[in-house]
Amino acid sequence: MRQAVIVSYARTGLAKAGRGGFNNTPSMTMLGHAIQHAVQRSGAAPAEIEDVIAGCVAASGNVARAAGLLAGLPVTTSGMTLNRACSSGLNAIAVAAQHIVMGGADIMVGCGVDSITFQGGGGGGRDESLLERHPARTIFLIPEAGDEVRIEAKVELNDYQLHGMSREVLSEVIELRLQGSAARHPGSVVLPLLVSDLPVFCRWRGEPAWGSGELDEIVAVTDRLVIDSSEWKRVPAAYGQLAALFGRVAVSDIAFSRTLPWRRRLAELWPEIGTIDRLRVEGPRADAELVAGWLRARLKREITLTRRDAATVTAMWVDGVPVGSPGDPLGPSELLSAELDQFGRDRVYEAAVGAVTHVR
Repeated sequence: MRQAVIVSYARTGLAKAGRGGFNNTPSMTMLGHAIQHAVQRSGAAPAEIEDVIAGCVAASGNVARAAGLLAGLPVTTSGMTLNRACSSGLNAIAVAAQHIVMGGADIMVGCGVDSITFQGGGGGGRDESLLERHPARTIFLIPEAGDEVRIEAKVELNDYQLHGMSREVLSEVIELRLQGSAARHPGSVVLPLLVSDLPVFCRWRGEPAWGSGELDEIVAVTDRLVIDSSEWKRVPAAYGQLAALFGRVAVSDIAFSRTLPWRRRLAELWPEIGTIDRLRVEGPRADAELVAGWLRARLKREITLTRRDAATVTAMWVDGVPVGSPGDPLGPSELLSAELDQFGRDRVYEAAVGAVTHVR
């Protein structure tokens, strides 16, 4: 019979409930830290870990899976959380050992975690750095004209082989064509398809229908709304309506992200740029407005913007002096990919939008 052997371990220190060093630290964060160091001490490669079994009482969702991802284990490592109200961690280690003895796996993590802070509610807390990673399902919503209630679904499963391994990563793409009342209530269509404990990103094409039920439903189920305000016809007027969403959902604007290399160039002009009066931009209206808003918000001074239209930002002048070009711009797919690596609110962008609307 195979033997299961403990080859390494790690744990966090104990702290006082309510006011100790780990007060309000999510369970998944503490457990992820311990798993990371236990794996490092073992000498095993993260990709060799086949499963994480964690005992936890005060948690909602799969804290084992979340902690494994936070520990740097790949998405191919499974996770299971068990709760027996007492000795759950010990039982988790026993389950992991039994799985190895029976030949179901070669390397596993058995562990346990709990936080008195979150006992009786709180679901074990949430680590927002986890929410910035690992989206696993893409859903396209395509509204179509017509009063007949109709939903057409197309599901695509993409299989990616991991280099040098016998495992693979699967990515799902769901395309939904909505007509009639289904198009007017997209939130109720999407909600059952979301993956529990994973972040929800919405890439909204064109200018949103401000104040509509459709937008309200999508915002209610979305963690981050990704837009490109250069697709809008009502710039800068529409920024005022966008700002009304900042307290409800995190917002990313590809138009603002596209200007990052130019904003870095402008920042390099400090401290001389601190007295800027005039900014001239050759580029799209949205990009120019947002750069000017960014400068107004950061420098806390009025700045006059003039613009010559172009498909991308190709040149800038500060008080008549040209700004050195930062090089070739990033492509659309690279910009969108960068937005999907973020979760929290972008206060710098929100301030730039606020400065644009304030001037108007």
